[in-house]
Amino acid sequence: LVPHARPQPAAPDALGSRVLQVGLEFSGGVGVEVGRGFFLSGEARYQNFSARGDPFSGDRQTLTSVFLGLGMRL
Repeated sequence: LVPHARPQPAAPDALGSRVLQVGLEFSGGVGVEVGRGFFLSGEARYQNFSARGDPFSGDRQTLTSVFLGLGMRL
């Protein structure tokens, strides 16, 4: 997982050292045909990962998202 915000650097010209994070993600989706050329699509995602460099740290971040959409086949 790529962090949404980089950690604050210790010095103004230094970059944060953490680029990737280790964690867990569950996602699932479904698409349903609703008519001639149209479909509904839905997806849910759950992410849980360490807010620090240690993947087993108790300081965790959780992200949850849901997507619903209507599509058309061309």
